[in-house]
Amino acid sequence: MLVFIFLCYNKCGDNMKIEKRCLIHSMINNLLISIIKVGGGIIFSLSSLFADGMHTFVDFITDIFALIGAKISKKRPTKIHPFGFGRIEYLTNLLIGMVIIFLGIFILISSFMKKPVIPPLIVIVLLLVVSIMKFVMIRVLVKNGEKINSGILLTAAKESTTDLYSTIVVIIVVLVMQLSSTFEFLEYADLVGSIFLSLLVIKTGIPIIKQNVMNLIGEADIDKEHLKYIEDVLKEFKVIRDHKTQLIKYGSYYKVYLELELDPSTTLRQMYHLREKIVSELKNDKVVKIRYVNLDFKPED
Repeated sequence: MLVFIFLCYNKCGDNMKIEKRCLIHSMINNLLISIIKVGGGIIFSLSSLFADGMHTFVDFITDIFALIGAKISKKRPTKIHPFGFGRIEYLTNLLIGMVIIFLGIFILISSFMKKPVIPPLIVIVLLLVVSIMKFVMIRVLVKNGEKINSGILLTAAKESTTDLYSTIVVIIVVLVMQLSSTFEFLEYADLVGSIFLSLLVIKTGIPIIKQNVMNLIGEADIDKEHLKYIEDVLKEFKVIRDHKTQLIKYGSYYKVYLELELDPSTTLRQMYHLREKIVSELKNDKVVKIRYVNLDFKPED
């Protein structure tokens, strides 16, 4: 399994279809881990481990949603959708957030349905192995999500991080329950751990839903570095006396609205060439992925 993750890490470094590859590797990784956890939870009658396994299985399901969303969001613009399908990414993330919250509620309810059983220490070894697998996968998702500015990969990484935390909680639960023969009240550590995991999962889902709802309705991007890049481009043209900029994110790319105040002596020909140069320069940048530029001119008052 560790060899598999190592190969995923290297392959995801490829510039071709990074998002798709990383999501597929994450899916396979999450499926393997969820089988191990759920199986261990059933065999050792450990509700917190079973809940943790269900959490990882939902990671697998949400990766499928993310993969579908990523594919649709890359479709070319049409006459009906002239600015492309980038916002499908936000809808996908919104569905992921809803699934996460439903999972938290499921864990909370199911945690009251099992009697406490002291698990063997072999469970610790099992959990350490899957934790290493998950940690490496998180690094892959974050590294490539930041590299290609993919909200889907970063969302998947965030959910995987929560899953890693939940596994650490289960490890603590198993260790604490070893002392329940001496301190009887510690046998409820499994129940407490399951409740804690459910609240942790719900807490993760809420901001994902909130952020992507705002993005769906067209929240302006206020990233200072992105806005500074646009400002630096505009400073190259002396005829521009003032400007207003609004940057709207469409998934992995942006649309920028520019209102430029020009020198009164600027001719129509100069305005035409100015438009061509600004649009060309903004679209050619690979860091701030601007795909659409809406540019209006107005003479200086």
